[in-house]
Amino acid sequence: MSRATDPSGGRRRSGAGAALCGLATLLALAAGCSSVRTIPIEDVSREGRGGTRVVMRDGYVYRFDRVAVRGDSLYGSYRVTEERQGRDGAIIFEDVMRQTIVPVAGVARLEAKHWDLSKSLLLGAGGVLFTIYLTDVLGEDEKEVVEHGNQKP
Repeated sequence: MSRATDPSGGRRRSGAGAALCGLATLLALAAGCSSVRTIPIEDVSREGRGGTRVVMRDGYVYRFDRVAVRGDSLYGSYRVTEERQGRDGAIIFEDVMRQTIVPVAGVARLEAKHWDLSKSLLLGAGGVLFTIYLTDVLGEDEKEVVEHGNQKP
């Protein structure tokens, strides 16, 4: 039995090819596909929702970690990093939450990213098939060596 074939006569993937295929699958699924959706302001509750982009009628755009609507105002919270001096004189960087309040009447639209499972699965399947194709194409030299007993000139 040769190194590149199994008992059934089929070709085995080399360790590098299998690793490459697995890596491509993980990258494709980790990247995922998302699209931006417009959210009606009526769908934002008093408790709020996360990860929202607020586009104002005057052109300003805010990116909030969390938004909530209370009365005629939209409350948006976002994280900033503040620099301060510690007791020993060392500089300390600290993440703190800040809040901005804007009038609901000034909001043109709310947008949020939405993860799309079907696009992610399609992208992942395409990546796996492409990786399998590349593995087979790049492995042709090894296949010829096994079949003919010598290397290509």
